Amino acid sequence: EALSLSYAHFSYRIDDVKSLERGVNLLRNANLSNEELPKLGGILLAMQGKLWEGVNLLEQYYLSNPNAKSFSEIISLIIDKAGVDASLRYLEKSVSSYPSDMIILQYYADAYLPRNSEKAIAAYSQILESAPNNVNALNNLAWLLNETGKTNDAMMVIEKAYAASNDNVPVISTY
Repeated sequence: EALSLSYAHFSYRIDDVKSLERGVNLLRNANLSNEELPKLGGILLAMQGKLWEGVNLLEQYYLSNPNAKSFSEIISLIIDKAGVDASLRYLEKSVSSYPSDMIILQYYADAYLPRNSEKAIAAYSQILESAPNNVNALNNLAWLLNETGKTNDAMMVIEKAYAASNDNVPVISTY
């Protein structure tokens, strides 16, 4: 199982569709219950030109085990195969479908940080409603508020971030 899984992962990394297909089939044929199989199947579909079918499978994998790495793989795959605009549309849909998912919301806010201050500010504010001491959200919100001329609000937010994590390099830089 480990060898088949490694083979499949390596094939994906070198963008070798046929080898990835063999690795996924080896895992399927061995009747092994590997949680990575749906993820690799989604990647394989995307590499075969069925991007959105693959993304749907990867999204189901992510929802069964939410973590930043899994969601990052979805966004990276979309950017690689369809471009940044497609990834932004996917993030919009994801935030609409899963508004309380902090990982998705963080990616959404970070994606809009350099593109749309209003959307990023709203997203970071939403994150802080659920996680008031999220240092990344506090720092980025403070930076955006400062950039949009709301310096008093920015100072209040960055002071809270600094109080929560005074050794965080981005916070120190913004402070």
